[in-house]
Amino acid sequence: KGNKKIEGYVIEIKEHTETNKKLKDIFDIVDEKIYLNDEMLKMIYFLKDNYNCTYCEAVKTILPSKISVKEQLSVKLKAIDLNKIPKPYMYVVNQLSPNKYINIKNLKDEHGKNISKALIYRMKNEGILLG
Repeated sequence: KGNKKIEGYVIEIKEHTETNKKLKDIFDIVDEKIYLNDEMLKMIYFLKDNYNCTYCEAVKTILPSKISVKEQLSVKLKAIDLNKIPKPYMYVVNQLSPNKYINIKNLKDEHGKNISKALIYRMKNEGILLG
């Protein structure tokens, strides 16, 4: 519902769907590894059908806890006048491509100490970054 971003798992790909519900677009792929085999998928469907839980709850039940996906924030540069951006933020701004989201973890991995999570959140709160 709405624009809220939620964690999800791709458990099946179909060419066409037979639903009247509006489907959400996939915003970001956090991990492309395949963790679920056919037996696990059967168990997920069984849990969903027999225990009144969501697919995400069933997947989290099946996967080992170390594999579970932690929330990851992606940001992009808001279209604003670059001359109005404070100098301490310019290093981050120069690392971003216009209109392209980038995962904060990837940004931090690539640029280490130069970019902190606190700085990203401050820029987001000040309306310089969207995410």
